[in-house]
Amino acid sequence: MTKTHKGEAFLVKGVFHLADDLDLHDDSYYRMNAEMWATLPAHITTRYYEIDDIEYTITADWSSAKDLTQKAFEVVRNTLTKEKETGRFEWQGDYPNEITVPIIVSSFGDHSKESQSKPKFMIENYLYDVFFILNVALPGSADFMNLIVEDRIYKFETKLDIASYYPHRAYIDEEWPILSPIDVSKVEQWYSSVRSGASQVPENMVESAIFALLHVCRSNGKPEDIIWMFYAFESLFKTRAGENFSAITERIRFILDPNPKQEGSMKKKLREMYNFRSSFVHGGLKVIHPLHNEQIDSRINELYDSIVELTQYGVKLLLACFQTYIKNGWLDVEFEVTARPIKG
Repeated sequence: MTKTHKGEAFLVKGVFHLADDLDLHDDSYYRMNAEMWATLPAHITTRYYEIDDIEYTITADWSSAKDLTQKAFEVVRNTLTKEKETGRFEWQGDYPNEITVPIIVSSFGDHSKESQSKPKFMIENYLYDVFFILNVALPGSADFMNLIVEDRIYKFETKLDIASYYPHRAYIDEEWPILSPIDVSKVEQWYSSVRSGASQVPENMVESAIFALLHVCRSNGKPEDIIWMFYAFESLFKTRAGENFSAITERIRFILDPNPKQEGSMKKKLREMYNFRSSFVHGGLKVIHPLHNEQIDSRINELYDSIVELTQYGVKLLLACFQTYIKNGWLDVEFEVTARPIKG
């Protein structure tokens, strides 16, 4: 029987982490963040999906995130104004760090095919979409690490565990490539073109790279994060798994167009990532114990820091490529191999 489901109410709630290690002598990031959350396009606050002939409409009220980011901007702005007057840096007020997002899931179709838990899963998929879109538009702007999806009907909670740490660190890093804010509507339009539904298996190579980035943002400095980064590069640039290192660097060079100095630095860092990947895959890496306790063995800090640093650079390159695609209106890129004769 085909019918419209009147809708189930969910709450997404928890601590909403805001970037706190920016240059606090410049309030521009807080201003852009507040403006973005205040003007979310309709295709983000309401999104549509179709699974197994059932159409889902997800409507989210992000007012609490809008209010929080606006309050944070006001506090930073007032603090900087006061510092200019007194010469002392002292926080002028505070702002809450918890949000509550009411979300309604309505559906239309044959509900005999629908499991009781599917609406909650659709909420989680929606949040992954929002996370990616916003963190490409303004990297670091949407941290869902400590948000919980609360199913009030079945008394079930799920923690998202997806953090904006890497996008944020990539954005504030002043070395090439430089990430920049992009209109969130433009990012949403591009994203909806390369990922049109809620499939859990990628339908194209760009989607594969998106999924890889999401895996890394759910991680916590694990060696396999470097594997995910090369999986993303190999997918986005259509190189074969394990293909010659120069093929990957050449295609990144084509997309990002670095000058000779920037290209040299990129190749050096990518080589470090590639060597780490090889040592992990082939058994040469000293893998940290899963307990990961530095009080027992402080040597883990050096290896952990190395993983995070390499992953951070990989995420920055990947985000820069995504931003280049979006700015140019590219949905995909085809690469051709050409030959240039050399005469004696």
